[in-house]
Amino acid sequence: MRDISRIEGISEKYLGQIIIPLRGAGLVSGRRGAGGGYTLSRAPSEITVRDVVEVLEGDISLVPCTGDPSACSRRGRARQPRCGRSWPGT
Repeated sequence: MRDISRIEGISEKYLGQIIIPLRGAGLVSGRRGAGGGYTLSRAPSEITVRDVVEVLEGDISLVPCTGDPSACSRRGRARQPRCGRSWPGT
């Protein structure tokens, strides 16, 4: 964190607040003691910006049912399309 703080011009205290939820979500792992620090838990190519933003800010889906189909208020109603789908032939 000290290196990131220095290079990016971000306070270590602020980085510490960001690391906690990232660690909880399994995006980073920490090691205590001499030679300790934080590392990515997966390859950088496997972590998306969305992964990070949703850990720090919450769900960013524009329409709730795109992230959680069970959240669709029209789900299962007769003669209504399901969320994200239009009527056949339209």
